Amino acid sequence: MPINYLNAKVLSRAKGQSAVAAAAYRSGEVLKSDDRICDYQHKREEDLTHTEIMAPEDAPAWVGDRQQLWLTAERAEKRKDAQLARDIIAALPRELTTEQNIALVRDWVATNFVSKGMVADFAIHESQASDGGKNPHVHLLLTLRPVEGDGFGKKAREWNDPALVTAWRRSFQDITNAHMEAANREERLSMESYATQGIDKQPEEHMGYQIDRLERRNIETNVGNRNRAIRNYNRVKALLDAELAEPHPAEQREASGMLDRLVDSARAAAATSAEMVQRTGRFLAEMWEDLHAPPDRRIDQDREHDHER
Repeated sequence: MPINYLNAKVLSRAKGQSAVAAAAYRSGEVLKSDDRICDYQHKREEDLTHTEIMAPEDAPAWVGDRQQLWLTAERAEKRKDAQLARDIIAALPRELTTEQNIALVRDWVATNFVSKGMVADFAIHESQASDGGKNPHVHLLLTLRPVEGDGFGKKAREWNDPALVTAWRRSFQDITNAHMEAANREERLSMESYATQGIDKQPEEHMGYQIDRLERRNIETNVGNRNRAIRNYNRVKALLDAELAEPHPAEQREASGMLDRLVDSARAAAATSAEMVQRTGRFLAEMWEDLHAPPDRRIDQDREHDHER
């Protein structure tokens, strides 16, 4: 199933960020801003598969030059705390080929951004995921001002409407599914949360490139540990749900009822911290084993607990 992930933020000079540096990193190029040289050529060797700049039909030719585009965009901003560009990252379906994902991104970018007057600079990366498969995703940089002549015009404040992010996510879902259908794939993407979809499952955290890279080197991270705990919880929860759906012999009904109540409380516990997820997962796993243990073994265990007390 395609991964549900799309994050949008704005790059700001107040945070020490640079549109030129961001463009260099995503495109694997050497770009120069007014105060630094941004060299990320090594990215091209690692996982970069495609870069492209898309602009409105009436845009001048210079916007197709990544160096000039983002240097001009930065120079248009005079304030020390100015917003410089919009930065979006979205997971692409690994079920599609690189060429199919490029077509998907072009469709989405043209529909939602270029048609509104934005210049869009996107790069597709295909790093290796922690499960050994590929992790295709798109980095998208968007101008905050429309192009006018040899520069940029006034900032389009309407492009900052928070409701647009919801619309972009919905469009990304619909366009992805249209491309999946065209590729004769049965999988479908839903950008809604598990809760909205009615799926009783804990979502994992997005790891990002740096954390994913550490995990692939067998270096444990906090996010990676939380995700492993969540996967363990979801696995045990699925087993318990299947078990509780089946009728039990009389001697197991009491244990089954207790498990049912534990599952309800585990849902809340799992949302608090990775440690609680791990504790809950281990405890439920023990209860699972006890539920399937022969009656004699359960009696022996009860006696051992009584002895310990």
